[in-house]
Amino acid sequence: MDRKELEAELHRDPFIPLRLHLVDGRKFDVPFNHVMVFRPEDVMLFKGVKKEGSHVATGFEVIPYERIDRVVHRRGGSGRRHKRAS
Repeated sequence: MDRKELEAELHRDPFIPLRLHLVDGRKFDVPFNHVMVFRPEDVMLFKGVKKEGSHVATGFEVIPYERIDRVVHRRGGSGRRHKRAS
């Protein structure tokens, strides 16, 4: 997935929680926009953050952009599909 596309999703106003689907089948939830840090080749995603604004995480994943297959919006638990990598 392109970094600019992912940044646009993360900086939506209002933010809509996301789920990242990786090419290897793994999935990671992005409940708040502050849990993802953009780096030149990848993103660092902090896991287990329970409240908006919290800086307490249970771990993290480093995910290269090319490993992200698609992003799904999690608004209201609908799981509406949004973008697929080209």
